[in-house]
Amino acid sequence: MLVLLIFLAFPGRPQLITFPDGIYQSLKQLRSQKPAFAVNLVTIHRSSLAKGMFGGNNYTFKSKLDSINNRFFKDKIYACVKNDSVFLNLSNSLGGDYALSLTHGYFLAFYSSVWYSYAGQKKDINRNLYVLDLVTGNAVPLDWPYVEFYLKDYPQLLEKYRSEKIPDSELTLIKYIDLLNEIKQIGPSVPGND
Repeated sequence: MLVLLIFLAFPGRPQLITFPDGIYQSLKQLRSQKPAFAVNLVTIHRSSLAKGMFGGNNYTFKSKLDSINNRFFKDKIYACVKNDSVFLNLSNSLGGDYALSLTHGYFLAFYSSVWYSYAGQKKDINRNLYVLDLVTGNAVPLDWPYVEFYLKDYPQLLEKYRSEKIPDSELTLIKYIDLLNEIKQIGPSVPGND
C-alpha cells in the first residue's frame, strides 16, 4: 500500500488529460479542455432493438431543458463529458449517435458500429475499434501499424509491444494507447492547439 501511495505522489509522474464536464462544440474546445457550456444531460444507453431498427452507436443524450432538441445533439455537439466519461459524437460519421471513449488523453480510443440495411432490416456488420487523435482530429481504425507508428519514438516501449503475446488484440492496443497517453501531452507547442 505504501509503495502505491509513493508511486501516486511521485511528482515526475505525468498527469493524464482530464476533460471538465460539459458540452464541447468543436475539436478545438475538446483539445483545450474548455467546454462551450455546462448542462445537466441525461445519458441514455441505447437498446439493441433501437440500434437494430435505426442503427448507430451505444449512447445518446436528452436534456431536461425544453430548448435543447435532438437535432442539436446530432448537429452542434462534438463531444459530451459527464462524470469523467467522454462521449464522442459520431452522428455525421462512423455509424451515428455517441461512443464512449475507452481512454483519456491525446488519443481517445472508442468502439463504433457500422450498420447496413438489407430488405428493410438493419444489421450490425462490424463493431470496430477506432482512435481519435486530438491534435489532427482524425479518427482512424486502431490497429497494430497505428500503435507501432506512434511507438517508433520510444524504442524500449516499441520492443515491449512487439514482445506481447498478441500485439494486435484489442486489449493490448488499448493498453499501449493508454501508455502513449501518459507520455504524450497536449500543450501549447502542439500544432493546431491555438
